[in-house]
Amino acid sequence: MGRHALSVRAVDKGGNISDTTRYWFYANGTGIPDKPGDLNGDGLADFYGVRTTGELWYYSGHGTGSVAPYYVASDQDFTGASITRRGDWTQDGYEDLLALVPGEEGKTLSVFPNNGFGHACSAINEQADGESKYCRFDSIELDVMVDTNNHWSAATEILAIGDVDGPSTSTATASSTRPSTSPGAPTSSSRRAASSGSTSVAPAGSSTSPGTPFWWAPAAGPTSPSPRPATATRTATSSLLAQNKVTGELRFYGGTDTNGDRTDGEGIASGGSFVVIGTNWTGANRPLFTAVPDANGDGTPDIWATTADDKLYFYPNSLGAGTAVGTGGWKGFLDLA
Repeated sequence: MGRHALSVRAVDKGGNISDTTRYWFYANGTGIPDKPGDLNGDGLADFYGVRTTGELWYYSGHGTGSVAPYYVASDQDFTGASITRRGDWTQDGYEDLLALVPGEEGKTLSVFPNNGFGHACSAINEQADGESKYCRFDSIELDVMVDTNNHWSAATEILAIGDVDGPSTSTATASSTRPSTSPGAPTSSSRRAASSGSTSVAPAGSSTSPGTPFWWAPAAGPTSPSPRPATATRTATSSLLAQNKVTGELRFYGGTDTNGDRTDGEGIASGGSFVVIGTNWTGANRPLFTAVPDANGDGTPDIWATTADDKLYFYPNSLGAGTAVGTGGWKGFLDLA
């Protein structure tokens, strides 16, 4: 399935060959929802990146930790935006992109539906580079009925968390925000993210109810750990990684579900217990990172991270020294998801 090209040319009796004409077409998918982390339906984890120019770039995973060359994945300008993704917001089986986008009246939170091949749609019938499958949905601004519940207008970051309080599904999704004015919130010296052992993503610095910040046990100030997507276990509970951009600690916070059904959100990782799994993850050394359920087929979540020397590193199972899978141009990103 996916995008295909058919090249056609004619040959006459004299052996003269015509110009080649290429026809693009698409084979429909199986109707089975894509795996968590998979953006193009091939069963392998992929990721997005926001460039300093505001372009959204898409990288398709090879299943080994390496990635294919990028292509521009949206007509939307993502300048200054924070992005995240996990879960299907349009019920079409594809994992969609969420973005916190700056505007004249504050920031807005919107869903950019995936067309099934990694293109984040902003309008119906939109095409990526004129060759991608047509978009079926417009972008969707997530609004609130009461203005006082708009916790993302001044937020500094968002995180898709999946289904953390019920049966694990690929469609039940939520989002969390970090208000820039919240007491005890990690400062800009920290970086947040989270992921799960199955299909959910645990919230880092989310709100259990509007206006009630629920932080993952960070101390106030620049020494606070801040979460970013991934887990090192194969459990069904939601787990969390936290990067301290000052000290360089990378911490693993395991899920806390005690009865196995994850009701009432008790499967969310707790800040009271953690294991240090990395020691050189400062903001200078590892500026950006994102985690996916499984990028190399070993059944455990993995990490992609940019480095101080302009490279992209891959970390299988979120552990070890990592391997360089991109050799240049990785300083030009503002966010990964």
